Amino acid sequence: MADKISNNTIAALIVLAMFVSVIGTASTIGGLSGITGYAATTAPNGTVTLNVSGTLSITLINSSIAFSTCKPDATTLYVNSSAGVETGGTCTAAPSDDYILVNNNGNVDANVTVKSSVVASSFIGGTSPSFQYWGENVDGCTGTNTALTSFTTSETAFCPNLESDDSGDNVKLFARVGIPSDAPVQGQQTATITFTAHTL
Repeated sequence: MADKISNNTIAALIVLAMFVSVIGTASTIGGLSGITGYAATTAPNGTVTLNVSGTLSITLINSSIAFSTCKPDATTLYVNSSAGVETGGTCTAAPSDDYILVNNNGNVDANVTVKSSVVASSFIGGTSPSFQYWGENVDGCTGTNTALTSFTTSETAFCPNLESDDSGDNVKLFARVGIPSDAPVQGQQTATITFTAHTL
């Protein structure tokens, strides 16, 4: 009888051991299901930095205006580089739509001024000569000085805000001269026109 109980106990223990083993194995497999065998993936971040410096620069795409040889009659001869002779005489080849084109080739907006190396009295002479300019916006000047303004040897307003955007950064300068009837006979005279860019 003792032997039979012992055998039953042993059988029960074996069954219990197998049950515990099965449960333990299942738990282990379930716990390992998320492990792939590879190290964890990380995603560190780097940076790229950039500073763009400003360049204040203008250039002249068309840099000269030619009035040719002009002769006043008994009154003052007025000639402008946009439409030619206004009144008072003749020119051998009066200008038509002739201008200086100023371009902002930098990357910052510019306040552009203008001055001349000479004034009307020394450039033309005679009684009450005139030497003037006006501006015409092409596609980039805010506040263009469109009024007739006498050239001086000091900087005067021309384009207070010439934009730097390549899609619109140009402005024209036209010139006008008034040659009195008593202007002295002289050879070709030249006025040097200087444009200066200032930061806004």
